[in-house]
Amino acid sequence: MQEDTAPALVKALGGLQEAPALKNEEEARVWLQQLPMPSGWFASIEEARAHLQRWKEETPPLTKEEVQAARKKLGMSQTEFATAIGIGGNPDTRRRFITAVEKGEIQPKTDKPRTLSIDATRRLRALMAENGLDFSDR
Repeated sequence: MQEDTAPALVKALGGLQEAPALKNEEEARVWLQQLPMPSGWFASIEEARAHLQRWKEETPPLTKEEVQAARKKLGMSQTEFATAIGIGGNPDTRRRFITAVEKGEIQPKTDKPRTLSIDATRRLRALMAENGLDFSDR
């Protein structure tokens, strides 16, 4: 789907049977980010191609420090952040999951620190890029 303006794209997306009631561009972006790859919101064909290329690249896990720094740079609460990167569940479950990731809590079944999934990591990287933020910026 390709439209000339953001309002036209929101309207076209709203016409899809699978789409929730999308009120504005931000809601449309968040919904698209939660869909399986290669869904996204792109200003140009080049941007869409770059996005697809990023999805093909290996996605290393983010450290607990990188996750926490990204959330703070985005100015989001843990619950808002979890929602934005596609973590499901009720608000308390989402908040507790991000808390566990940021603290590096050990998972009993694997004896490894809790980390974001590959999909959540990719969504976070896309969200950071959309906002002109970088993980290395302090």
